Amino acid sequence: MQEKHVADDFIDPLVIDAIDNSDLWDLVLGVRQITREQILPRAAEMARQEHVSDDVDSLMRENGFFGVSIPSEYGGLGHGLLGDVLVVFETGYADLSASLLPVVNPGLFARAVQIGGTEEQKEFVLPKVVSGELFGCYGLTEPGGSSFRESIKTKAVRKDGGYILNGQKVFITEADRANVCVVFACIEGSKGVGAFLVPNRDRPSGYRKDNDTMLWEKKKESQEFMPQLLVLSLWMM
Repeated sequence: MQEKHVADDFIDPLVIDAIDNSDLWDLVLGVRQITREQILPRAAEMARQEHVSDDVDSLMRENGFFGVSIPSEYGGLGHGLLGDVLVVFETGYADLSASLLPVVNPGLFARAVQIGGTEEQKEFVLPKVVSGELFGCYGLTEPGGSSFRESIKTKAVRKDGGYILNGQKVFITEADRANVCVVFACIEGSKGVGAFLVPNRDRPSGYRKDNDTMLWEKKKESQEFMPQLLVLSLWMM
């Protein structure tokens, strides 16, 4: 039996107050049409599966959801944080878990690169986020700790022109989907915390995903173990 959904034309007053130009209105209306016509009818199915379908991920990539906030010089639309918020807002109407994809990829991963990355890293990573070639996740939280940098125990030790990472990260939303991760670690001999771009091809054999924590109904999160993981210094932010 075909499931029916009611997609009203109501626009939240908070959204109206936030939008100050026609480009953002076009963004909201475009995302609204896509999410309500193509994601909303899938919400119940994805809830039963406890997984955001890969074709919904592909839909977002193909329609530029992940390039909204990224500066135009890297191929994005340049709408900044507000643009991401509007995309998440509209996507969340259709499906809360689906709305986490633009939270994690451009909102956490790509923003970390924009803030802390070198120009070389930005030129390499950001256009690939816009095109959908890269999907990144955010490795901050650790077992027994919190998401504050003061609780980080993962170590980064200089070796052979790169860094050895040792530690464990948990609750990495969309780690099973991502092909690169920003991993935060304390740098040996320094009081600072470094952020390392770790491609999935560098995952150690100890990597596993075994924590099907229910977050916003159905998000799968992962634990990542990093015994003697060598990261080239090119990838350090």
